[in-house]
Amino acid sequence: MVEKTLEDPRKERFEFIFSVNGNIICQRYFRINGLNERSLGSVQLTEALWECQRAIHNDLAEKSKIYLELTAPQIFNDRDEMAKWVKEQPFKLDVPSYAILRNEEATFVWTGEEMRPYEKQFNRWDYLGEKNETPCVLKLAFLDEGKEVRSISWDGNAYPRFVRTNIDISNSKNKYETEGNFAPYEAAIVNAFIKNRDDLIPKIMRTLVSACVGGENRRFFSRVRYGEKEYDLNLDSYNERLFVNLKKRGAVEE
Repeated sequence: MVEKTLEDPRKERFEFIFSVNGNIICQRYFRINGLNERSLGSVQLTEALWECQRAIHNDLAEKSKIYLELTAPQIFNDRDEMAKWVKEQPFKLDVPSYAILRNEEATFVWTGEEMRPYEKQFNRWDYLGEKNETPCVLKLAFLDEGKEVRSISWDGNAYPRFVRTNIDISNSKNKYETEGNFAPYEAAIVNAFIKNRDDLIPKIMRTLVSACVGGENRRFFSRVRYGEKEYDLNLDSYNERLFVNLKKRGAVEE
């Protein structure tokens, strides 16, 4: 297997694309030595894609936990509850620390002595579970000669906004440490994200390749049952049967 980058003009037959709202986050070309063509319409390939999706989801879920641990604000029902808490101070807050209210869209920042209104944008949805109206569709697709063979999509709004806008499945980059884009607070969070975390790109390619190789003796299954109905994952076979049925009905010419 040989990995090709986007800058390499020599494209291999197969590729996977990971995208968010149609914007490509990661794209890799690779070859499959020992390819069994029957695998391209198989249950095994579908299961492999789901395995890759779970790896990405688990990675983003762990980063979500880290983000919430590092950034979660104090949450109060109203200003009276916040004022009482500040007066009693059960423990010392770091400066700055933030507080949000359930009964109004107000954010406060702890200065070391008092809670002051925080006028900048603060994403309450990450912490209160409010509905986010902005769609975020994550999609992982397996392609053959540029044509999509299988894909899986899921809702990215399950992850905090900062996690969604800083997706890196290679776990190797920190854009907040680059010249002209240095942001110490954000850089610290991203460094916590990628610390001791594996690069998922080789794992995804290995998983997809493993699902598609095998000699003539390897059995591939193309039909799957959901409830009482059975579906054929081999689209070529499905389209051929559909065409035959249309000819029988006289819907297409010989």
